[in-house]
Amino acid sequence: KPLLAIAASVVICLSVFMTLQNEPEVFDLASVSPELSETQDFFTITIANELNKLNNERSPFTEQIINDALKQIQLLEKEYQNLKTDLTESGKDQRVIYAMISNFQNRIDILNTVLEQIENVKQFNSVSNENNNTI
Repeated sequence: KPLLAIAASVVICLSVFMTLQNEPEVFDLASVSPELSETQDFFTITIANELNKLNNERSPFTEQIINDALKQIQLLEKEYQNLKTDLTESGKDQRVIYAMISNFQNRIDILNTVLEQIENVKQFNSVSNENNNTI
């Protein structure tokens, strides 16, 4: 029985190893060229910074706006994962590369728009508070 358990373990390990070996490599912008690697790094860092700013602005007044923006960002992230598969399958087609860059730009645009909306909400609340204090 101990030999049978060892043999079963070896078979399981080999099947897991073979499965991992058969998974195709999925490309992203960084795998296309050094320039696109820098582009991907720039967008990734910028998006992370903007998300950090967004999370620092959380308040009862901005919660809904932020949650809606994060849902849109998640949808774009799912789309980006599909684009990575498309890039791999297409052999690094330029149209897919442009779509990936556009996806990054759309995420940054959403974050910037939301940060502007939050700034407007803060200004509106500030003016409302000033009016209440003067009455």
